[in-house]
Amino acid sequence: MSNIYSLYSFYLEIVPNLTFTRQSPTTTIVIWDPIPGAMKYKVCAQEFGSSAQNCKDIPAGTNNARFHVVFSGLKPDTRYRFFAKSFFQGMPPKFL
Repeated sequence: MSNIYSLYSFYLEIVPNLTFTRQSPTTTIVIWDPIPGAMKYKVCAQEFGSSAQNCKDIPAGTNNARFHVVFSGLKPDTRYRFFAKSFFQGMPPKFL
């Protein structure tokens, strides 16, 4: 009998220690800690007041190093919301 969870994939809007730092008026770097069992991450930048999102898919990798992604070409003097999702397949992580 196969594990029922292996048939499903899911995501969490939980990414530990998500931080962002503006490197210049048009560039921001987003950094976060890995989650055991994650297959990939989707990190997005969204200008306040807009529904458009600039999202990047990041493979999870095999080491425990912190992840980062750079968003460039942002509008100067503009507020952005940065957020991330972690994607899994199979059993949910133990912290759920």
